Amino acid sequence: MTLPLLVAVLLSLTGAVEAVWGLLQLAGIAESGHPLYPLTGSFFNPGPYGCFLGMAVPASLALALRRERWLSLTGAAALLLTAAPLAASMSRTGWAAAVGGCLLTCVMTLRHRFSTLSDAGRKKRTLSAVIAACAIIILAVVAAHALYSLKPESARGRVLIWKVSAMALADAPLQGVGPDRVAGAYGDAQERYFRESEASGGIDPGEAMVAGAPEYLFNEYLQTGLAFGPLAMTAFILIIGLSLWAAIRGGERGMAGCMAAFAIISLASYPLRFGLFLAALPLLAAGCLAGGWTRRRWLKMSAIAAALLPLGAMCTVLAVSPASDRRAHQLFQTGLALHRAGRLAQSDSLMQATLRVSSDPMPLNILGKNSQARKDYKAAEAYFRRASLRKPSALYPRYLLMLLYVEAGRESEALREAGRILAMPTKVGSPAEDDIRRRAREVIIDWEDSHPLPDMSSR
Repeated sequence: MTLPLLVAVLLSLTGAVEAVWGLLQLAGIAESGHPLYPLTGSFFNPGPYGCFLGMAVPASLALALRRERWLSLTGAAALLLTAAPLAASMSRTGWAAAVGGCLLTCVMTLRHRFSTLSDAGRKKRTLSAVIAACAIIILAVVAAHALYSLKPESARGRVLIWKVSAMALADAPLQGVGPDRVAGAYGDAQERYFRESEASGGIDPGEAMVAGAPEYLFNEYLQTGLAFGPLAMTAFILIIGLSLWAAIRGGERGMAGCMAAFAIISLASYPLRFGLFLAALPLLAAGCLAGGWTRRRWLKMSAIAAALLPLGAMCTVLAVSPASDRRAHQLFQTGLALHRAGRLAQSDSLMQATLRVSSDPMPLNILGKNSQARKDYKAAEAYFRRASLRKPSALYPRYLLMLLYVEAGRESEALREAGRILAMPTKVGSPAEDDIRRRAREVIIDWEDSHPLPDMSSR
């Protein structure tokens, strides 16, 4: 068994195991990895779970199309098992990866069979291929529109994340910020993005509503560039591109389809945050480069080594790096406890450390409250404003800013913030948001009671 075939079998079987795991979760036999989702496989979220299934599907299809009976039956069984959980995962990226990878696998299969036809048969097949290509393009456009319409807010949010990530990447040092500080660098860039938008004509309400505090950039190329630097990002893209080219040139249908699927997943998800993808990517690259794209054995081995050395190093670093979300949570909770205990200087230090590994605006809110407790209203105002720009849809920074102005006796600014709070659309209704809006109305009512309109009846 060749290495490309072995990798295809491994990916197909692993996808089948994940599919069975997901089916057991849907049946209530196995426990889900997330309390809010019934289907996660071995992952914590149905999104990356669907992406892995989407990457494994082309390998199963390639096996199902082979002439060897046991391989064909194995691939067909894996395809049947994977279909239901992939559909149920509601992962648009996983669906796109599966479709893209399977299309490439089918095209390579047809090209191989097309090459064995006579001249007359080729002419007929050429016309059929042109018609099929036009149909595929039309279907792809319709499918893209349907996928966007399924979750338009999520799609707009990812576009914003990519725009802000590109800004962060442009300002990153040559060696990157490190894998544990990507979220912090993103938070700083998003804050700057909305500050510049506010200064140049106002923040787009649509972007303000979809802006969040992401832990990942939903684009593995940008994530790699920000974490390890632009040179590492370039090498990562080249390795994927050259591996895909080698698989296509060598006729390795399963490897080409899987690598195309991984390239699609990397455009809109964060696969390298999971151990299964970290283990699969080097194997997939080796399988692509071990095919028949060249007869020179030394060139093939050199290409595999050149790809696996940087990929292995990057995957190892990502595997052993501490999870930035857990570290951020620990730092924030400790800093919050210190804030409540009145140990403001120590709380400030931990909140600043949290900002380096988190994009969340809450550390800025606590820094502002610490400054307010010291009666340093200017610093508190700056922190609250930064928090409101980091996540413009959040009411809490505006609420803290309003209370700061009330405490400082700055009535006009307090009224302005109260009006902004009441004018902001409700993103996710909650009792906390209701309390904030009620307090904003009280500020306006208190001001109106203390500034009654003049009596016009005596005139």
